[in-house]
Amino acid sequence: FGSESSFKILLRSSNFRQYEVVYARRLRDGGVEATITDNGTVLYEVFTHFPVKDGDRVMGYNLANANFAAEIGPVAEVLIVRICNDGNREWALKPDYLLDSEFK
Repeated sequence: FGSESSFKILLRSSNFRQYEVVYARRLRDGGVEATITDNGTVLYEVFTHFPVKDGDRVMGYNLANANFAAEIGPVAEVLIVRICNDGNREWALKPDYLLDSEFK
């Protein structure tokens, strides 16, 4: 496959930030169109496959300030990598005996 030296790092950890979802709307194709902000003043429009809702916190890379050596065409301003909400999940794992009865 090649060595690690053949891969170039495009983004550093300084580009990895936390954002808050201001507005989220589900699309027909299953994706989500969201408006996010990192400091409350700058808003970014993003499309994602993550099931985010208004008020969620997400982690992502700020591509708007990234310096790519080659022109790669139009790129989203922010690439969402994960959802990082605190608190308890709204769902719970089923006990083993319930799972066993479903597969009989």
